[in-house]
Amino acid sequence: MYKKALVFLKKQNYLKLLFWRLRSFFLKISFYIQYKGVYKGKHIQIIGFNKVNIGKGSTLGDFFWLNVNNEGYKDNIKNVQIGEYSNFGRNNFITVGDKLTIGDYFFSSCYCSIIGASHRTSDPFVPYILSDVIDLGKGIYIGTNVFMGAHSMVAGSVNIGFGSIIGARALVNEDIPPLSIVVGNPAKVIKRYSIEKKQWVGTEEFTEAEIISEEEYLNMIKKNHPSVPAPYHAATERVGWV
Repeated sequence: MYKKALVFLKKQNYLKLLFWRLRSFFLKISFYIQYKGVYKGKHIQIIGFNKVNIGKGSTLGDFFWLNVNNEGYKDNIKNVQIGEYSNFGRNNFITVGDKLTIGDYFFSSCYCSIIGASHRTSDPFVPYILSDVIDLGKGIYIGTNVFMGAHSMVAGSVNIGFGSIIGARALVNEDIPPLSIVVGNPAKVIKRYSIEKKQWVGTEEFTEAEIISEEEYLNMIKKNHPSVPAPYHAATERVGWV
């Protein structure tokens, strides 16, 4: 009896695996057709891709993993909005709860993470893999032309201002104003970009009167850089050694 039950379970698991593989195959075809203008690296995975909108000219590096959780599956809203010419490096991981918005010209290095959801950890007597997935706030907003250095992380419900740079291994868990350089864990602003002086300056030298709107900033970039070539050498090993 035990052996029969074991055989049944094995067959059941095989059928489940077969179903998910077939489903994945057709979803990949749909994704590749829908996003012809987006470069896809090797071994990428998107869970809940029908809740994602990716702008033209963007790049998803090797081993890119995007996971859309929770309420996103219950409505017709695109929980994830990724702007045009946004380039994700290799081994980037993104988990989305309520909402994630990333502006145009986003650029991340390798092993970057954006964490907007996590498993509930209130009861240690329940296996965490079985626990509910919860939002870490009301979503994440990353402005135009933000750069994430290697191994950096954005976690929780935060707004990151346009033109900002997140240093390598920095952890951003609070809002960052526009045109900022942040480093450390937790990340702290160490410099701001002075439009008047045309250089990065210490926070004590910066005046908020210099700040322009994100729309103005985006228009300035688009005027001089209407498109950006895909950084294939950074996104994938397919191009080999340069």
